[in-house]
Amino acid sequence: MDLVTSFSLLTWSPLAVSILVALVFKQRQLVSRLRGMVARIIHHILTWLYPIKDTINSQHLPSAPFWGPEGSGDEAKFLNGSKNSLRWGILYGPIYRIWSGTHTEVAVTQAGHIKAIFHDSDRHLKAKNSDSGWMMGQVLGQCVGLVSGTEWASLRAHVDVPFTHKSVPEFLPDIVAGTQSYFSRLFEGRASNRGEAVVIHAAEDMKFLPFKLVATLIYGKAMSSELEKRLFGSVPTRPERWAELKSSETRYQMWRFGFGPRMCMGRHIAEKMLRVALVLLVRDREVRVEAKDEVEFETDPGSWITCPDVRMECHGRG
Repeated sequence: MDLVTSFSLLTWSPLAVSILVALVFKQRQLVSRLRGMVARIIHHILTWLYPIKDTINSQHLPSAPFWGPEGSGDEAKFLNGSKNSLRWGILYGPIYRIWSGTHTEVAVTQAGHIKAIFHDSDRHLKAKNSDSGWMMGQVLGQCVGLVSGTEWASLRAHVDVPFTHKSVPEFLPDIVAGTQSYFSRLFEGRASNRGEAVVIHAAEDMKFLPFKLVATLIYGKAMSSELEKRLFGSVPTRPERWAELKSSETRYQMWRFGFGPRMCMGRHIAEKMLRVALVLLVRDREVRVEAKDEVEFETDPGSWITCPDVRMECHGRG
């Protein structure tokens, strides 16, 4: 290869690479535009096939755009739900439609609407596979939360007995013992000197406590330490903000256990766990929550649970 040929290759090679990159980029832009066009066409077809109109002015319910093939998708609803709900609320108002595949879902954001919907929740029909696809249905199965009508009433009547408000106190000794054991392991070895503060993350460090307690209460205490390792490998205090509030005014502001006849049957046992954990934590330790102007919420990609990013400084008492 002579000097002229070598020089020509050196000259044209960067140009060829640049042209190739431009073509690829252009192709991606074209594919994205085509996908957007198809998605808009499908959106209009689905809106025509499944109309939801205002009873007063007959206008279509505002809708987030369909973006196939999953519609709005589980990722948009669950993993990015906190951000999207704010954005969608600004764009479409307090009531709007989103898509789960080609299925319609209606999002409501105001307490009054939630109260109106859930007062007769026992009459509602549950979406197949929770509108989250075949795989989610295989994971969840035909659990009590996903069946409807007489099947739900019969199943709930049998499994609800141990979880009633009257029955839950029977679990209290096991809840206290399990919580004390969990705290002992949590704080053990974190402080090198006696009396030294231990910083824990309110959500990350505490998230396995309810799972461990429920597993123990349902399946017994025969769980080996090895199995335990495999399975279970807030805001600054302002008491005055609660002084003039009534529970009837705030009940529908927070989505904890659902509402109405189909409220989560584990509510009473969950509330008992929360109270025991709080009492034992502040009984044995002085707790200071880190000061933040605004608490951020993050979604755990492993559990799809949105948790506050808050750390607590715990000093042992005595």
